[in-house]
Amino acid sequence: MNAKSMDDCMDLQGKEFDAAAEFVKHHRRITMTAVVDDDYPEVRYGYDSALRALMRAALANRPTLIKVSDSSSVDSLSHISEVSLARCLRWHPGGLQSWSLSDWGVALAGECGEVCDVIKKLNRVRDGMGGNKRSPAELRADLADEIADVYLYLDLLAQAAGVDLSSAVTKKFNEVSERMGFPERL
Repeated sequence: MNAKSMDDCMDLQGKEFDAAAEFVKHHRRITMTAVVDDDYPEVRYGYDSALRALMRAALANRPTLIKVSDSSSVDSLSHISEVSLARCLRWHPGGLQSWSLSDWGVALAGECGEVCDVIKKLNRVRDGMGGNKRSPAELRADLADEIADVYLYLDLLAQAAGVDLSSAVTKKFNEVSERMGFPERL
């Protein structure tokens, strides 16, 4: 292969990676409903498998396609979902569906338990009881970490169920505000 051909190949590969980057940015979930007739599950499986493969290839070959560079870039639930899914695919190469909804629910419940454990320790501080190995400041930091874990597992559970958490939260918040006559809306 001559230098010109090699340059053309590199250029084409760069364009392919750029296309994959756009896909990753605009399609947060690979478990989306395909435009495929459900009477042919093998076609749906092929479609879903191809989307997973594209997402894995994009992330493996361009690991900075989706990244959190600083706190200002984390400004929306959708962005968090996007980045969380990308990281999840590294742990779960088979995609979100490699775990059942009950698996994701159990993981979420475990994180909720960890939140409650930290709260129990903070209650000991509040009540003047001993037994904690960590200071109140450390416990508050632990609580923030555990609440974040709950949110992240909740989001992955939602994605595995095909629920856009950002939209669901917005819809539910606004419904309750309207029902209660409150002016706050998302």
